[in-house]
Amino acid sequence: MPTSQINTASDAINIGFPVQGTDNPSAGFRNNFASIQQAFTQADNEITEIFATAVFNTGTNNYNQNILQNAVLQTYSVYNANQLYNLPVGGAIAIDATLGNYQKLQLSSATNTISITWAPSTGFNFVQKVQLEFTNQSTFTNVSVTIEPTSGGQVLCDSSKGVSKTFSISQAANPVIYEVQTIDNGQTQLLSYFGGPYV
Repeated sequence: MPTSQINTASDAINIGFPVQGTDNPSAGFRNNFASIQQAFTQADNEITEIFATAVFNTGTNNYNQNILQNAVLQTYSVYNANQLYNLPVGGAIAIDATLGNYQKLQLSSATNTISITWAPSTGFNFVQKVQLEFTNQSTFTNVSVTIEPTSGGQVLCDSSKGVSKTFSISQAANPVIYEVQTIDNGQTQLLSYFGGPYV
């Protein structure tokens, strides 16, 4: 944790100056005022840095992929990015996983391909996950969904549940949730069936 560099030591700011009842030299005033101004300038810089990097409970906080260690969470929620897709979408659909780990898609096309953009690497690998809730809002009884690999990458499927990177969503089975995760920024995406339909 950084420490403050504000200098309020006695050799910087003379708290015993001026001396009451004596003729105090003007140089002492100038030196004290200069030291005080320097301390205020440093304080201003540090406070500005705090506002730019500290965590507040009055708004959205971006940790910039810094590691949060030894945290105990009593309760937490996962941000739902469904407002990005509150209208029917179809065809080639681009998902930005950095916008939320849970995203709802109301499918309107018979054939749909999903490409996912993940957070870029910052020097270390970390697990990223996104849950995709699919609803068939089309005029087709069944629509197909294909999870596309990134350029030069691959999609590996949970064979224990018979998952394939191309699957079908039925009008009679809404909604259905799949989960995609990666530990190498999307070069290898692991696809699994999460659950559904929910009735």
